[in-house]
Amino acid sequence: MPNTGLGVLLASLGWPHLVRTEMPYNLDFPNGGCTVCNRKAKIDGPTSSWDLIVDCVCCGEFQISKITADELGLPYKTPKEQALASHLIRKMQAPRYRPILNKEFFDALRHQTLPTPMEASDNLLIWLAGQQDGRPGNEIEIAHADPPLLGTLGVVEPEDVGWIVDSLKSQDLLLGGYPTAIDDRRRPRMTVANRHIRCRLTARGWERFEELKRAHISASYAFFARRFSNTELDQVFERCLYPAGLQTGYELRTVPQRAGLIDAVIENEIRRCRFLVADLSDENAGAYWEAGFAEGLEADRKWIE
Repeated sequence: MPNTGLGVLLASLGWPHLVRTEMPYNLDFPNGGCTVCNRKAKIDGPTSSWDLIVDCVCCGEFQISKITADELGLPYKTPKEQALASHLIRKMQAPRYRPILNKEFFDALRHQTLPTPMEASDNLLIWLAGQQDGRPGNEIEIAHADPPLLGTLGVVEPEDVGWIVDSLKSQDLLLGGYPTAIDDRRRPRMTVANRHIRCRLTARGWERFEELKRAHISASYAFFARRFSNTELDQVFERCLYPAGLQTGYELRTVPQRAGLIDAVIENEIRRCRFLVADLSDENAGAYWEAGFAEGLEADRKWIE
């Protein structure tokens, strides 16, 4: 869950979030395509400052400058780009604040990848646990083509959701099956678009969820905690650290702290990384906080001083 108290504090210090306001459209009646992923959305604007406020069925809510969107040639055209952007924006959602997407956010996508199959599977477990709301016997319906679910899991197609469900069931983490109609003659032909399952977590599934909550999970990436207004460090990252990580079998990930990616995204990346590399050479408060968070999770840490 996002630390909304921290989000309020960061917003008061100038972090790029906008106080959420009600939009004059009903989500059942979208008025355009999402500026980022081109799915159904309701869009307000542009305002006098040329900002668009978008509520997308897949990405969630965000604000973006129309000038920035035009300069970048948005929306994205390829399914993988659309899925990656939607996944990151959805992780940025907070109850009282709407993330602002600037050019730095989109530049940072070059160093981001879609979740691995294991990570996406964990995302579904976490989502299901939240939907079950502490009631282990409560069955939750999963619609494979549901746009918010695709964005939450970080997958491209409904078939990916089907694979995750089958995989979790085979590992005894998920219990459930496809619903059957009483009268098969009236049952619509099952397609990817309408495929769904009613299921709940097993005891092993809840154990996995608790493991995800309290500690980092071994993964094929590391996290780089750093200050971002440092051009010299940019070169070190691009030319040395990132390639060195790949040579050892780990992708070194980072997120832009000034692009609205606050605690919800940063904590998630650190919680899931194999180890953390922190640059403490310029005494950046954000890097110290991220390193401390990793230490609290007992994750491996590497310091650059």
